Amino acid sequence: MAKYDASGDRIKSRFPVFSTVVLILGIILLAAGIIYYKNSDISKYYKMKDISESYDAGSINNIEIDFGIGDILIDKSADENIHVEGINIPEYVEVETSGDIFEIKRQKKNFNFWDFPLWNLGSGKNEISLKIYLPDKTYNNFKLDCGAGTVEVNNVICSYAEFDMGAGDCDINSFICDNASIDTGAGDCDISFITVNKTLEIDNGAGDMTIENGVLGGIEIDSGAGDVDFSGTINGDIEADVGAGDCTFTLTNSESDYRFEGDGRKHYGSSGGKYTVDIDSGAGDIDFIFGK
Repeated sequence: MAKYDASGDRIKSRFPVFSTVVLILGIILLAAGIIYYKNSDISKYYKMKDISESYDAGSINNIEIDFGIGDILIDKSADENIHVEGINIPEYVEVETSGDIFEIKRQKKNFNFWDFPLWNLGSGKNEISLKIYLPDKTYNNFKLDCGAGTVEVNNVICSYAEFDMGAGDCDINSFICDNASIDTGAGDCDISFITVNKTLEIDNGAGDMTIENGVLGGIEIDSGAGDVDFSGTINGDIEADVGAGDCTFTLTNSESDYRFEGDGRKHYGSSGGKYTVDIDSGAGDIDFIFGK
């Protein structure tokens, strides 16, 4: 918006030289810091550890993982034990079993200089990596809380699943549960071959989310700036509140399965379907593509 002085003359905007110089210096210092970190021995400044442990999973019914920064892989175990393999794991991260709970937790929640996520992106001697292999069984609860880093979860069956993702990207494959909650931050999330017998709750932030070959008993979406694309079957109610991003449902179901409420009535009308669709769209669009 233009600004004017007391005499009514327009004030010419000045190029922000000082701010630009500070920004350039900041970028240079950040790049120098990353190069220094990648070529230094962080053990001099920060205590890390490698992990290679196995745990009896006979009595384990609940999985709880709280991991701050680093890449995580969760997959099926080749036997009946839980196996944990970690590289450059911060010393404050602990792995333990208590009763029917297998838990990976942080003793401190705050970050310091050496925790900063940009330092640990990509491969190298300072890369933080955690791999967890779970036996093929049905768990009561599966909870995963991550900060910055890529996450890959494969072949898990449980009654309730809870994902709380931060800045990293996430891949979820071949996942079966009764109810699930997925909360994402700035990273993208790709999900394939997921079955949620009841309701899948999604709180999507700035990243994009893609769900392929999904079979759901219902879905509730609260999406911010990122796009959400779903393809598969939803035998239940659909509720979508979309902000700046777009949301697309490509369904095997026919349009006659649903009755639309909210903004959906403007485009699809309201039939006597057995499932309710309630959508509220902001700047983004919500589209449906139905099967025959």
